[in-house]
Amino acid sequence: MVKPFEVGTADSFHTEVLEEPSRPVVVYFWSATCPTCSRMTPEVEAAAESSVGIKFVKAAAPELLELFKEYRVKATPSLVLCSKGQELARQEGFKTAAEIIAWVNEHV
Repeated sequence: MVKPFEVGTADSFHTEVLEEPSRPVVVYFWSATCPTCSRMTPEVEAAAESSVGIKFVKAAAPELLELFKEYRVKATPSLVLCSKGQELARQEGFKTAAEIIAWVNEHV
């Protein structure tokens, strides 16, 4: 089972997202205190498991608050799709695995 990689520092975010040379990356901004995030995390994991060629990473608040500010994440859960270090799309709020996959496919 492929689970999203949890970035724990800004450096690991840089390596896992901004320096990813070939695959698009879905960044899941979430918080352990967010009830909607608790419902969405299994959906993100299911999307990661069924998506070939797409990398999924998780970034948690408040541990990475500066990263949330840098990416102007105002609400959790939020998804940001990046490719070669550039943001392609973003969305906020609860999404099912099918909705996440459709959204990624629409933008890559």
